[in-house]
Formats: sequence, structure tokens, C-alpha cells
Amino acid sequence: MIYILKLLSPIGLIMDIIGAFLIFKYGLPEEISRSGSGFLVFEKDNPEEKALAAKFDRLSKIGFRLLILGFTLQLIPSLFNLCDNEQKN
Repeated sequence: MIYILKLLSPIGLIMDIIGAFLIFKYGLPEEISRSGSGFLVFEKDNPEEKALAAKFDRLSKIGFRLLILGFTLQLIPSLFNLCDNEQKN
């Protein structure tokens, strides 16, 4: 059990790094139209833009979830150490 608790913090840190990278890389830039309309042709929807925007949205949400999960995994060992210290006193 103690070995698993020691592993949670580094695993959480790795997840945080991956999540931050995904958010940095795939946070939706201004050049992508979420509605799918092109910038030169406004009458038609551009399915390629829609697909690209959906990909960016999906990967940025995955990045955000990895950040939350990583922080949670880092928090768990700290809470166990806090509880363990209070039981010893």
C-alpha cells in the first residue's frame, strides 16, 4: 500500500505534464472556425474546419481532464501522510 502511495505522486505529475502540453498545443486557436465556415467563402460550411475544430476541442478536454486527475493523484498521498501524522500524535 505504501509503495502504491509513493507512485501516485510521480504518476500524477506525468499526467499533469501531458495534460498541460495537450492544452497548450490543442487549445483552440483563433484561425479555426468552430462553426465550420471558411474565412474566404462564407456561404458554405467547411467540413475540414469542423473536423479540425472537433479534434482540437476533444484533445484540449482530454488535457484538462488529465490535469485534474494528475492533481488528484498528487493530493492523495499528501492526505494519507497528513492522516498518518495525526494518528501518531
